[in-house]
Amino acid sequence: MKTKLAITTAIVLAALSPAAAADYYTQNFDGMGTGVTAPPGWYMYYIAGGGSSSLPPTGTEMASALLGIPALKVWNQTDTPDAWSQEAVNMGATSSSTDRLLGTSPTATRGSILHLDLLNTSGAPINTVSLSYAMQVMTGATQTELPGYSFYYLDGSTWTPFLGLNQPSTGTAFAQFYYTTPVPNGGTMKFRWFDDNDAGSGPDAMLAINDLVVNIPEPGTLSLLALGALALVFRRR
Repeated sequence: MKTKLAITTAIVLAALSPAAAADYYTQNFDGMGTGVTAPPGWYMYYIAGGGSSSLPPTGTEMASALLGIPALKVWNQTDTPDAWSQEAVNMGATSSSTDRLLGTSPTATRGSILHLDLLNTSGAPINTVSLSYAMQVMTGATQTELPGYSFYYLDGSTWTPFLGLNQPSTGTAFAQFYYTTPVPNGGTMKFRWFDDNDAGSGPDAMLAINDLVVNIPEPGTLSLLALGALALVFRRR
């Protein structure tokens, strides 16, 4: 089911762009249809190795990730669970479902990564990001090591894990994080969602993300946000 998100408090936002400028960035993946092309700015990476580690990748390991295959696999919940080593997956409930999600099901690697590039076209450096997304476990396989997605962002030249945006089970993650090295105007923000390849045989639980919202608050709004002036209203359809 898709989670709908509404922002009930007005915020002044910087311009972000995977390809063209916008006041803020949202992505529900429905524009993929049932095709094999990811939205602009989205890429599949993977970390080589096997599924033997029960610890999340370090920043150094995240920096070693390799670019995967651009074309998406297409999988629906009516299909038999499956796994892929270098591809992201266009997921849905059925082959005719217009509610699409972008997901992963790693095998033969350390894990799969959904990667997003967003260009800062605001005219000013970005210091703070407010981000939310929905995560859905698409199959019922047991996750024995690192459940759900682990979130990372590139801060300067360092891939930095942010526990506040890890989502271990079906639900919605929302948090703010801060750059120690601001992203300059014309620079690119880079975000990653890591899906661990569980040890053991058989496909892992198949995971997917949906309803991503990225906001860039002005400094004057941050105290209000901390006090809860930003209200998020979720409605499941």
